[in-house]
Amino acid sequence: MPKYFANPSDFAFDFANDDVFTNDDRETYGYLDAEDTLDLGILKSIKFGAKFTNHERDAAGNFTTYGGFAAPILAQNMDLRAYHDGGQAVLRIIDDRAGDRAPSATILTICGMVALCGANDLGLGVAVNTLWQLPSSSEGLPVACVVRGLLTQRNLTEAARWIAKTAHASGQHYMLGDADGFASFEASGKAVRRVSWDAAAPNFIHTNHPISSEGGARHLAAEENSRGRYQMLCELAGAKTLEVAQVQSALADRSGPHPISVRPADGDDAGMMTFASIIMELKRPPAIMIAAGPPCSNPYRKIAG
Repeated sequence: MPKYFANPSDFAFDFANDDVFTNDDRETYGYLDAEDTLDLGILKSIKFGAKFTNHERDAAGNFTTYGGFAAPILAQNMDLRAYHDGGQAVLRIIDDRAGDRAPSATILTICGMVALCGANDLGLGVAVNTLWQLPSSSEGLPVACVVRGLLTQRNLTEAARWIAKTAHASGQHYMLGDADGFASFEASGKAVRRVSWDAAAPNFIHTNHPISSEGGARHLAAEENSRGRYQMLCELAGAKTLEVAQVQSALADRSGPHPISVRPADGDDAGMMTFASIIMELKRPPAIMIAAGPPCSNPYRKIAG
């Protein structure tokens, strides 16, 4: 295997707003034909051949809201390079083995990837934010495989236990939720930290800078976009329990200098755009809506539930 594919932390999604990486941008590339053996229930191995380019990257942000008698909501805008547009895909994973089967799952992804985010039929949902500031590891599990592993768990308690004992290849925030509530984790190649937040608060918001982990003062300028989106989402969500229509409106917002919904720039295929937006109502089975592209200009369509 070529040396630039010896590190699982290189297998990471390229989702960002460009100005996040003004002060710290790295890239690796190469060609690969490989097989990796895993132990994630129905996902036993991955075989693939690919041309690969990886940039440090950042996700648009996800927040959760729950209260009253409504199902908890887990939602996220996923930003990718504009040349990925048209590659939006939904995977329906069904374990048809005899015996103790993993729950079926509905997963938002990009063609050629095993997962971005999603929910299983028992109402367990997973959303992610890249934390490029945190250390990586050549010994850990890539984020796509972490998402698939989480979605084989049957509830939030099992998922929280599984993510805490898993070695991680790259810095990521994982928001996990089911009908009983939510748990937030910031994982890196060195540690997994649970993010403390007020369980009585109606919303939890996370973008692409660490909250409980050390990111380093040198990253503050590069985090301007993430912190700007975080502040805007806090203002949009406020201290109220949001309904689905209000979540849609927040994820489609383009006010201020750091819009939540990112349109592609004309003629700039390497620039950033909101590749897809997903809203998951975490009931059994979950109701899932996806906008294929920026939700400010693309409608949400129900794909499950």
